[in-house]
Amino acid sequence: MKEDIEFIRPTIVNLDSGKVTIFQPTRQDIDRVLSIIRKDYEQVDLYNNETVYPPIPEPSKCRACAYLNSCDTGRRILNQW
Repeated sequence: MKEDIEFIRPTIVNLDSGKVTIFQPTRQDIDRVLSIIRKDYEQVDLYNNETVYPPIPEPSKCRACAYLNSCDTGRRILNQW
């Protein structure tokens, strides 16, 4: 998000006790988090660049799929032709 490092305040909240710990990140912390974000983004970007998504031929997944109305394979699996 292009925030300056000095404005980032990592916070740990213990949901059991309610204790809040705010700490100052090191450059190593920031680099590690950026690496994780970039790796995750690369995975998501692979899916965003796909134009055809192979269907998963399992009736329970087809019934729950938001794209069933436009998926010929899913409708065939559920015999909804």
